[in-house]
Amino acid sequence: MRPGHIRSWRASAQQQGSVMPWRGYMLWVGGTLLLLLFALDGLMPRTALSHAATAEVRFPPIRIHSAVKGPEAVVIDTSQTMLLPVPNQEVAAAQTVTPSSRAF
Repeated sequence: MRPGHIRSWRASAQQQGSVMPWRGYMLWVGGTLLLLLFALDGLMPRTALSHAATAEVRFPPIRIHSAVKGPEAVVIDTSQTMLLPVPNQEVAAAQTVTPSSRAF
């Protein structure tokens, strides 16, 4: 077959004009229906039922009581100064440990 003779279904259907433009149809009909809904909502009188449907619901406050106590509060005292640095003698002694005294 020659490439010129092979046509996709969409291309051949568009030439015949038998395909309905679904996207345009849905947008036009959907937009029209939406416009009608907004127009009718604005034109219809408000009733007591419509006000009841939009009323705010007030829930009672939730109060939970329990006999179980939580942990004690942790108090961090920031008024004290920081820890003192380690003296240089202890650092030097820790560095001069011999390899034979280490336990593996």
